[in-house]
Amino acid sequence: MVLRPARESLRQAIVAKFKRENQLDYSIDEVMVANGAKQILFDVFLATLERGTR
Repeated sequence: MVLRPARESLRQAIVAKFKRENQLDYSIDEVMVANGAKQILFDVFLATLERGTR
């Protein structure tokens, strides 16, 4: 399975929103977009756990 990043324009808009409204500085590579909490958790586990991890 290959994880594909969300549209770059969407991630750039999110970076701009956080900088403008929250004075937070993120790069586009630090922004992840998904369709819900379960998807984010699945992606985090997929990226960090090794086969056989319990």
